[in-house]
Amino acid sequence: MSHPATEPKRNKNEFRINVYGLGYTGTITAVCLALKNHSVRIYEKNQEMVRRFNEGKPSFAHIELKSIQSQIEQCHKNMAAFSLEEKITAADFHLACVGTPSNKIGDFDLEQIVAVSKNISSSLKIKQPNIPIVLFRSTMLPNSLRELVLPVMEKESGMQEGKDFFLAAFPEFLREGSGIQDTWSPLHFIVGPISKFPEEARSRIDSLFQNSQTLEILTPEECSMIKLGSNAFHSMQIAFANELSELCNNLGISGNRVLCALINENKLRYERNYLKPGPPFGGPCLPKDLVAIQSMATAHSTKIPLLESISISNQNRLNKIADLILKQNKTRIGFHGISFKPETGDTRGSAVLNIIELLHLKNQNLKIEFFDENCSLENLNQKIRTKVIPVSDPIELLRDDTSLLVIGSQRPQPDFLANLIIKENICLDLNYFADISKHLSEKHQNILFLCPPKI
Repeated sequence: MSHPATEPKRNKNEFRINVYGLGYTGTITAVCLALKNHSVRIYEKNQEMVRRFNEGKPSFAHIELKSIQSQIEQCHKNMAAFSLEEKITAADFHLACVGTPSNKIGDFDLEQIVAVSKNISSSLKIKQPNIPIVLFRSTMLPNSLRELVLPVMEKESGMQEGKDFFLAAFPEFLREGSGIQDTWSPLHFIVGPISKFPEEARSRIDSLFQNSQTLEILTPEECSMIKLGSNAFHSMQIAFANELSELCNNLGISGNRVLCALINENKLRYERNYLKPGPPFGGPCLPKDLVAIQSMATAHSTKIPLLESISISNQNRLNKIADLILKQNKTRIGFHGISFKPETGDTRGSAVLNIIELLHLKNQNLKIEFFDENCSLENLNQKIRTKVIPVSDPIELLRDDTSLLVIGSQRPQPDFLANLIIKENICLDLNYFADISKHLSEKHQNILFLCPPKI
């Protein structure tokens, strides 16, 4: 993917867009906008990620992007990645998609937010026909845009928000594995401007994404809280389903049947992907945002016992799984799939890797192997690399009766399941795939479930 030599002539609904950050959100956002014939420049501080993106090898979302590879190749002239050390060009839109990891006390680390605010400010002084619109997609606390980003940008640029540029919260609601679909059909299509948007600015944002939903104008604080609340609610549903299914199991009741009934209550409208018994929640968003809400509540002397109990419940689930595995007295543990979500290849905050770390902490003599066609050792941090051994063929996870198999986030193929049934290795199903859980419950004698499936 080479830099576009000259910018083609564009109509009034085709914009110059600067995207900041080549993580998952930035990559998906940039590609989707380039597919709409906008001119997209992506700025990233990590020069290796810039190089890989321009070679057609993005560090994030590569599996998802494979499905539209031919379309991406056709629109490559519309986008390119650049180092943040290069001069930032003028643009109609600036979309900040940088990360906000947790700091030591549980708040968001906003170092990258401050840095990108300064980066964007440097280009606002360039005279251009349209007032630039700066949209922050990054997850922040409700007061961060108004109290941190706005003062930095006005000071660095010497410009006035609402007159020389528009600044707004524009949170993303992208689910890994379906980010492209979610870009065009978002769960929430909301924007929170600092100053009241004129109709022209609102119309430009509508034209930018061209999806079927009506753009809802809220405050920046409301937008940030909807994003945090959404992830906290998803976290709560997972913990709730696991706790309820555990209670049902102890009472001799089918937890799956109870939860299926709750799913079918249209008035409640629980998400089917969350309200089911399974592994603890993980990933790059849910744990981080949950901790941020707890930290914010503490700072404001607000008691939130249910939300505070979610992390405890999640850790209890993690401990239960590790203890169940160790109780089998096996010396080899094989994990079929280690990413935090099936078929994504993303291991950030993976519940399976958290289980592996806990197993290693409790018994350092265990030999732990994994198979995941979308992950390799390079996907893992240095701490976990020394604790696991990758295998190239999942059959290697079924060596002998000293082995225990854990079906994680990689969907097992039929031939592997056939071998598992024949060899009768003890197997723990973490309930990622309902159809496979049902099949194994009917065919395999040595299967362990967190919650038995319906038969």
